[in-house]
Amino acid sequence: MNFAIIVDSSSGIKQNEFKNVFVVPMTITKKKNTQNFTYQDGVDITQKQIFKEMEEGVVFKTASPILSKCSDLLEEIAGKYDEIYILPIPMNISGTYNQWKLLSSDYENVFVYNPKAPSWNTRWNVLDLLAMKDINHEKVEKYMNDTYGKNTMGIVLNELKYAIRGGRIGLVKGLIATALKLNIVLDLTVKGLEYMNKALNVNKIFSIVSNVCCEQIKYNGNNIDRLCIYMSKVRNQKFKTETIKKLLIEGFGFKGVEFAELPAVISVHSGPNYVGFSVRVK
Repeated sequence: MNFAIIVDSSSGIKQNEFKNVFVVPMTITKKKNTQNFTYQDGVDITQKQIFKEMEEGVVFKTASPILSKCSDLLEEIAGKYDEIYILPIPMNISGTYNQWKLLSSDYENVFVYNPKAPSWNTRWNVLDLLAMKDINHEKVEKYMNDTYGKNTMGIVLNELKYAIRGGRIGLVKGLIATALKLNIVLDLTVKGLEYMNKALNVNKIFSIVSNVCCEQIKYNGNNIDRLCIYMSKVRNQKFKTETIKKLLIEGFGFKGVEFAELPAVISVHSGPNYVGFSVRVK
């Protein structure tokens, strides 16, 4: 089977990183002074640029990929592959899934799936599909359904001002949590960039994460299949960040930990001082 995979930049996958895997950039917008600017994630703006301007008070927002970019890509490659599998940013976070569903209706060989979480969770899906023998739509659909409930992802915010500015956390709750020096954990799966739990202090972070994993993916303390810890390279000077990293690694007790930065389109909502995690159970 001659197949291709399409993802967007929320997956963290780079263009040309894998053969026959195409990456469509998400849209990032900002308003500075009275002017509006639109960028393509990873093409004409970087995470470093975003964080620098966020420190200066600039508010960024995110949106689906440019529709014409998606349409042009399908038109270009649809005739070159037997089947095309699209794994967009999850529909609970963005309207991108519905955009792809609309475009795919014009093609008999294009199929759209809904991953449980973006970033490394989607990357793991792609790697598994690339390794799949005798691949076809039915097998991919079964795989996506079977693994959907085994994935979760969250971000621990050390600073809340960026989430407050972007409207992800209410002003009053954010100010109270900041005054009490508490953390917030954002859920990027079931609720979609919403509270994973109430404000909490650093010593309770793993217990909260563990409880949510138990609820969402039947984590039992001994069934981790894959684990990625996200940490910003741009800004990682706070001791609390290292403490949270240690809590997560020791708490999960999993030796095969991967480390990465959040994709820029996700870190717009977290700011530079974060620790995140993606988990898949067996």
